[in-house]
Amino acid sequence: MPVFDPNSLDNWLRRISGAQDKKVSEKAGKGLTGPRKALLIIVLVLIVFFAILFPFSHFYTDVLWYNQTGFQQLFWKMFFAKILMVVVFGLFFFAVLYLNIYLAREIPPPQRFELRGSPLEPVIGRISGVSSKIKSAVLLIFSIIAAFF
Repeated sequence: MPVFDPNSLDNWLRRISGAQDKKVSEKAGKGLTGPRKALLIIVLVLIVFFAILFPFSHFYTDVLWYNQTGFQQLFWKMFFAKILMVVVFGLFFFAVLYLNIYLAREIPPPQRFELRGSPLEPVIGRISGVSSKIKSAVLLIFSIIAAFF
């Protein structure tokens, strides 16, 4: 089995990039550079902007149209009815999902591992107390996100 040699990777990067300078070959393996990070951030900001703009523009045109036709009260009643339905059914789904996952975690007997004499015993002993708190927080956050999105 061949052993990995970092120098061979460095030489390969130099050959591919045509660079004789060691700094250029070191940059080739470091990931995103400054201009690429800036471009990525700009693209992500544009995606978020358009993801917000299109639904808002549809909402705004509906508000203007219902206002122009004199049915503004109807629009707001429908709007708040939709919001109320999302909240009510989201809370119901959250309760069902949270209860389901909670019972699935509590019903089975807890698993215990024999760690006596293991070098990992102190580490796992500290993690086990914290992990139950983290699991509960993750369960709550997951249930909220799944219920409303």
